[in-house]
Amino acid sequence: MAKPILVANWKNHPGSLSEAEALLRQLSRHSRLYKRLSFFIAPPLPYLGPVSLRTSNFANLASQDMPTIFQGTHTGMVTPDILKSFGVRLAILGHSERRALGETSGSVSQKVKIALRSGIAPLVCVGETARDQDGEHFEFLRDELKLSLAGLNRKNDISKLVVAYEPV
Repeated sequence: MAKPILVANWKNHPGSLSEAEALLRQLSRHSRLYKRLSFFIAPPLPYLGPVSLRTSNFANLASQDMPTIFQGTHTGMVTPDILKSFGVRLAILGHSERRALGETSGSVSQKVKIALRSGIAPLVCVGETARDQDGEHFEFLRDELKLSLAGLNRKNDISKLVVAYEPV
């Protein structure tokens, strides 16, 4: 059986690099607790370098998102190659907060393919926006998952990704 996965999505926290370093020191002191897990930290983008340097003995690095374009020179975009150069091994895709900003399952599907092509494991987030007593929200979840994974090779690709359920 695979190790349980724990992803610490820092979102836009901590508020400064010195706070991030203090948090990493605390996490490092308890590193033996994480040995039984596949532990990932997804820091804000500007902290990727410092976090990468301080987590190699107890955690893996994750990205909070992925571009919809594989490569090229596009202002403000961070390519998969750049993410990998920091040691990113997992990318959080389709998070409810990004979907609330208008990200579609179609763009999540593009990002999943780019992550797989780059050798970064996609963590595909799905979740309903409302729950009903009739169970129709399960249909919503099925469709969201189906569209987010559209075009993948079941045999080769599905085993390389992780699905996270974000309940209401």
